[in-house]
Amino acid sequence: MMWAYCVATAYTMIAFFTLVALCGGSADYGLGSRFTISFAGILVCGTIIPTLALPTYIASLVVSLLSFKSGARHILTGALVGALPLIASATTGGAAKGVSTSGLLAFILAGAIGGFVYWRLRGYPDAGPRLVRMAEKCYRLAPRVTKWLFKLRPV
Repeated sequence: MMWAYCVATAYTMIAFFTLVALCGGSADYGLGSRFTISFAGILVCGTIIPTLALPTYIASLVVSLLSFKSGARHILTGALVGALPLIASATTGGAAKGVSTSGLLAFILAGAIGGFVYWRLRGYPDAGPRLVRMAEKCYRLAPRVTKWLFKLRPV
């Protein structure tokens, strides 16, 4: 279970950097190029995995209390953890400093993707065969959608 959490968090980081690149973030800032920022993100991932363990556990408890089925519960937990910067900015009464709206949406969507990966790595618990087939189709479709989106993105 811990292995699935670590892998899902790494996938979340990859999804976040991909979404930021698609949204036009991290343009060429010299040493802050996309490669440098992605490399730094990989290094930071080792710190983020243990840091987000407790908020992820709390979010999973909150979502479990809402009686969602397994797949939705994992995806919503990931999205809720991804929304932490948005929740933090709302509780302080202002926008999150240095984080754009597209960045916040990237956090939430990347968290949902991480939740999906966690659910998949756990073997789709509590899912019927039809839902498993649909989830696997989505999983296999994701790389093609990403390539297509990068082709659409103006340079």
